[in-house]
Amino acid sequence: MKQKSSSTVKMPKATLMAIKAMLFNGKEGVDLSTIINDLSAIQADPDLTAINVALVFKGITIDTGENIRYSYDYKRYYERTFESCSLILDQVCYTYKYFEYQSDGSYAEYNGSKSTCSVSEWLESDVELDLSKVRGI
Repeated sequence: MKQKSSSTVKMPKATLMAIKAMLFNGKEGVDLSTIINDLSAIQADPDLTAINVALVFKGITIDTGENIRYSYDYKRYYERTFESCSLILDQVCYTYKYFEYQSDGSYAEYNGSKSTCSVSEWLESDVELDLSKVRGI
């Protein structure tokens, strides 16, 4: 089983601002401030938003790892399949189907739809099915 690691890192504000300054060094010649200001209205930290916009503008993406992740609920487990990721919005879009425990010990399969979660939640989800985590059985 893979060891999970935290996907949140704390860093000093000065470091964040230095990374921002490095990414916006003026060589690109494109003013992204209106996009950054617009997105900053819904994001917690405008400097982090600026960094994410700059990274996406430069074509840098994140590795979300395995394409299928699992989550668990009362008498169900969910199989979530990666669709896309937004670094700027901190969201992973996925499709899912779920499997519900039946009284005979089997699982009935049901189609779900599309949904989203944070990148952190996606990265911390199980990559291997563990039926012992299904509650209510």
